[in-house]
Amino acid sequence: MTVNRHAIYFDEHIKLDVIKKTITGKTEDLLLQHFKMLGYEENVNYFRQFPFNNEFVLDFAFPEEKVAIEFDGESHKKKAQKIKDAQRDKSLILNGWVVIRVLEKHFLKNEGYYRNIIQQVVDERTEEARI
Repeated sequence: MTVNRHAIYFDEHIKLDVIKKTITGKTEDLLLQHFKMLGYEENVNYFRQFPFNNEFVLDFAFPEEKVAIEFDGESHKKKAQKIKDAQRDKSLILNGWVVIRVLEKHFLKNEGYYRNIIQQVVDERTEEARI
């Protein structure tokens, strides 16, 4: 999958560099390091801030494998956000996606565990796509 310098983002064109700058943080930076160790290339294997069906934006997506990775910080503890997250998950699952939700505080304590889970799911979905 190839991506030009612009991505459709809810009917607007925004430079990918602008999108990337909006989500940098310690957790995301650590995940990016793990992706690099696993041999995943940004804008080749996975995408950051990936628009999904003009409904919402995924934190990280492996579109060919249909794997979404969502980081949940403190704001995701609120009831209203939990409802939105459940609706997003349902929409993704109905479209054949696997959703990996990661609590930021847990990721920071268990990076290797989450790296292994992500790798396992992506590898399994890659194999399924080949069949």
